[in-house]
Amino acid sequence: MFGMYLFQGLDSILRFVASNRDIDNWQDAAFNWLIAAVVISIVCVGLMVVIKFIIKQRAPNIRRRVWSRSRTIVFILVGFFPVLLITSLIWYFSRDFVNIVGVGGLLKGILFSWLLYTMFMLIWHSFGEWRRDIF
Repeated sequence: MFGMYLFQGLDSILRFVASNRDIDNWQDAAFNWLIAAVVISIVCVGLMVVIKFIIKQRAPNIRRRVWSRSRTIVFILVGFFPVLLITSLIWYFSRDFVNIVGVGGLLKGILFSWLLYTMFMLIWHSFGEWRRDIF
């Protein structure tokens, strides 16, 4: 019973993402688009974490290693650009995404990636010494 509700929920999400549902196997392309959004957000979080780690390690003293909340938030917002760029490029270079997902799905995928990116960055900043940078 629970599996049926889960399947119906997933089907409605896939219908929300896909603009052109007349093509055979459109569900596969829509599901792959959602998976791509998750992977892109995780890769961008990893990239931004490495960049922040390098910046903090190159700081001349301990006071420069501790960032203010506003600097951390700006840094997280700067990470939206790589998410936007990579998501757009992957959408553009895949014929399935262009034909099935469409421009509306591209925008929904970008928003979904941004949401996941923000959530993962906040989770990353919840632990360790970086917790003081934002919380």
